[in-house]
Amino acid sequence: MLTIGDISAKIDKLLINELDTTIHRISQNMERNNQVVSGRTVRSMESVAKDMIGAIYGAEHIDTLETGITPERSKSEAFVHKYRRMFDWGQAKFGMTKQHAYLAAVKQEVFGSVLHRLGGRTDVWTSEEQPLMESLKERVAELLINEKWLE
Repeated sequence: MLTIGDISAKIDKLLINELDTTIHRISQNMERNNQVVSGRTVRSMESVAKDMIGAIYGAEHIDTLETGITPERSKSEAFVHKYRRMFDWGQAKFGMTKQHAYLAAVKQEVFGSVLHRLGGRTDVWTSEEQPLMESLKERVAELLINEKWLE
């Protein structure tokens, strides 16, 4: 007969599998939205599961890919850092000049990012929450039935 520890370990393994699949779908969404430059954001994501609880962790700025940056949040960063980040990103993405990076940093401080102004988007990671929950529900139920845990 299986113990709770056995079931917990199997569910943890299942969680990791589903979370890894979700990370892959999120990275595909980022690529589809042309939001991948060096790939560091995608590589920052990792799945963790312990005691039947799972999570995906990643770079702090992943939420920005959906919500954008408010002017208030933009002003909380020193201008020189914002300008440098814009220039580095723009250079890697499409050869941005220093003048364009400066203008973009000024515009972001005043208006926020384009995503913020457009109301954000829901196609990077939030669109993957429901499919993850549905798949987990089905697979955990199947595991419990197949292991005859409920008999």
